[in-house]
Amino acid sequence: MYRSAADALSRLLEDERGCTGLKITGMKQDIVRLSNGIKYFAVEVTAEDGVQYGISAYDEEAEDLYALATAKSTSQASASVPLVLSA
Repeated sequence: MYRSAADALSRLLEDERGCTGLKITGMKQDIVRLSNGIKYFAVEVTAEDGVQYGISAYDEEAEDLYALATAKSTSQASASVPLVLSA
């Protein structure tokens, strides 16, 4: 059982060695405010074998998930090797 959506994301992305092979493959640019005023945020995580997981959160938990997902997504982007094409 996870303590929060951010805890679930953290555990999916990192094991005791610091990596599980899962990556964030989808998320909104920002937190969404639903018509009833509640904050909502969701993130999609995909494993190397193509299995996908969805994690969603509301209110303060949405803010925590957004902060963690944004940080992890940025670190994933900087850790990847850029593709360089020569003409």
